[in-house]
Amino acid sequence: MMNKLHNGVWFIALAFALSGCETITDMTKGKDNATPPTELTEIQPTISVTSKWSKNVGKGGNVNFVNLKPMIADGQIFVASRDGTVMALDADSGSIIWEVNTETRLGGGPGVGEALVLLGSSEGEIIALSITDGKEVWRSRVTSEVLSVPSAAAGVVIARAIDGRMFGLSSLDGKRLWTYDRSVPTLTLRGSSSPVIAGGLVVYGSDSGKLSALSLKEGLPLWEKSVAFPSGRSELDRIVDIDGNPIIVNGVVYAASYQGSIVALELETAKTIWSKDLSTSSDFSVDRLNLYVTDADGNVWALDRRSGASLWKQDKLQFRSVTGPVVVDKYIVVSDFEGYQHWLSTDDGHIVARTQTDSAGVSSTPITDGNAIYSYSKGGELTATRAN
Repeated sequence: MMNKLHNGVWFIALAFALSGCETITDMTKGKDNATPPTELTEIQPTISVTSKWSKNVGKGGNVNFVNLKPMIADGQIFVASRDGTVMALDADSGSIIWEVNTETRLGGGPGVGEALVLLGSSEGEIIALSITDGKEVWRSRVTSEVLSVPSAAAGVVIARAIDGRMFGLSSLDGKRLWTYDRSVPTLTLRGSSSPVIAGGLVVYGSDSGKLSALSLKEGLPLWEKSVAFPSGRSELDRIVDIDGNPIIVNGVVYAASYQGSIVALELETAKTIWSKDLSTSSDFSVDRLNLYVTDADGNVWALDRRSGASLWKQDKLQFRSVTGPVVVDKYIVVSDFEGYQHWLSTDDGHIVARTQTDSAGVSSTPITDGNAIYSYSKGGELTATRAN
């Protein structure tokens, strides 16, 4: 959302902080026109949610609006903190398998692939650790800060920097194989859509509202499709970033933009299957039939995957900085700025349970292994919960 703006607005906000001004309201002598978060109302829970375990990792993933969120692979959870700590935990018990300090300010990751745990730094480095013991395998320099999650397949590590450049690196030693340059608008949200690898393609969303596909081995552009078109008089009105990660299922790509649309495209041809006006900068989730998304105001939607038709809308969490949803069994789960975890029925969106994981708040979309939900708070607390 707007608190993630960088470039011009990020500089202005920083200038306000350094000048000692308390709020923009104080400067303008006006009233704060920010919409207050919706107050939570009492619910009658129909399922019981309990905490399995909790582990403090360090500084959480929302410091300076970086993109640090856990990753699950082979029964393990890999998680990183802003101050450089990286851990591998047993997903069932939360016990630490290995822990290392990269001594680097991390900005994106971890990603997992090619027996590596991959991270991006604010200093413009891609760091590859051994998935077995966390030992550093290589580091490779890119052109600017990395806020997206690196990924890897078929001997190639894919990394995206915030200056719009995409890099293909060797998974063996980090040497640069190719670079693809994409210009960035003057004003964007602070964040980056993470590239997704599928069928020899690299699919990613850009800050200009376009979804693109490159060849994995050579970095050659294959197709490009506009998900949103900048409009309006001001630079703020014209922001159309794709910050949520695309999802690819059965040859269909789903993607969404801020102040734009959510779309379904054919992976091979980029032909539009359907498009729906809906603004979001969050990740979203799919199950066998539906797509679930949190819009820019905090409404949670269920859409038909085949047509994009709206099935239901949950509006009782508006303006609570709600994360993107994750699906587990018959429920979808979102977290909010106060650290409350809300469990919704996939049938009609009503809230069936609520629990608080960390009062520091949660800003990154929870993840699941199909059994438990894992939430990573701003305070660095990684918590596993499950429905009984």
